[in-house]
Amino acid sequence: MDKAGRGARRASATGISRWRRPALGLLVAALSAACAGASAPPAREAATRPPATSAPAAAPTAGPPTAPPTASTQAAAPTTVRMAVLGILSESGIYIADERGYFAEEGLTPDFVTMDSGARALPALAASQVDVSGGSLSPAYLNAAARGLGMKIVAELNSNEPDGSSGYIVLRKDLTDSGAVRDWPDLRGRRAAVSARGSVVDYQLARGLALGGLTIDDVDVVEMSFPDMVPAFGNGSIDVASMTEPLVTIAVERGVATRWKNIGEYLPGEVPALMSFSPDFLANQPDVGRRWVTAYLRGARDYNAAFKRGEGRADVIQILAKHTNVKDPSIYDRMGLSTINPNGTVRLASLQDQQAWWGEQGFLQGSVDIATLVDNRFTEAALEKIGRVEP
Repeated sequence: MDKAGRGARRASATGISRWRRPALGLLVAALSAACAGASAPPAREAATRPPATSAPAAAPTAGPPTAPPTASTQAAAPTTVRMAVLGILSESGIYIADERGYFAEEGLTPDFVTMDSGARALPALAASQVDVSGGSLSPAYLNAAARGLGMKIVAELNSNEPDGSSGYIVLRKDLTDSGAVRDWPDLRGRRAAVSARGSVVDYQLARGLALGGLTIDDVDVVEMSFPDMVPAFGNGSIDVASMTEPLVTIAVERGVATRWKNIGEYLPGEVPALMSFSPDFLANQPDVGRRWVTAYLRGARDYNAAFKRGEGRADVIQILAKHTNVKDPSIYDRMGLSTINPNGTVRLASLQDQQAWWGEQGFLQGSVDIATLVDNRFTEAALEKIGRVEP
């Protein structure tokens, strides 16, 4: 499929009228506590059949009978898979797989449904209004799972490692220059920004503070969007923030902040983004799911080849600049990039630690065993086909 075709099949979350409201109403009732304040996008309108006509059918023309098409004479039509996307770098492997035709080779056509937040994607996934979604583990996800809504984690999308991290604790530059803040204990009483309480960045900050004998209650936590953190450093309204790229690099290059702590160094193996399948997709299209993960892992391996070994780097950067919110190709050479597991295997330890901290903070409304939320059969089938590689 050409690039124009790919663009034509992208859907937008602004097309809200296309979603079925009855299914949404049931879902919102089930998720009212788990996803407070987040409304789900309505479901797509079902395709309507053309009206019947009373005109008589044309008489068949004479000629020899024609044999019906068989599997050997007619290729199967591609299967469309709907994925909720945010257009962020953790989805890199998906976009590479699409642009390089790996989904097409598996007989699949991705239909990217752009959402404006993970909070909107989660209800759509739980209601099977989309088949696949990426995003962080969160209290909302765990609370929904505790209610038995049935989506499953099937693969990692990215992680923060010592040699490959997109997450940082960022410090206001004058605090670094003056030596007022040298290590974690010096953050006591400081104003700290996170994008949302009960989020993965909230957890990242808390685990760092613990290294200095502090808790999240020992800092003055404020919520603000990542883009708003950059000017907030500039006007001195925040002291420290848990941030992600490319905003980290932007803040540093504007001279308002310092890239202080690499999350991959003090939380190696921390998993900020995962791929999940919807209940209907899991139950009704397992073979499609296996093919989807196979294609995705090929894209993930191309990401590693580009950024770890320099193979096809320029081409991959162009793909990511096209599909993600990081549009400037030059910044890829200056910012931190997270790690993508080429085998997709979900590491439970990080997820269990996130769950434990959210439980301590009172964000969870029920108990769920993380291991029961992970379905490894799709990565296992993909690895049988394309082989396992060393991360």
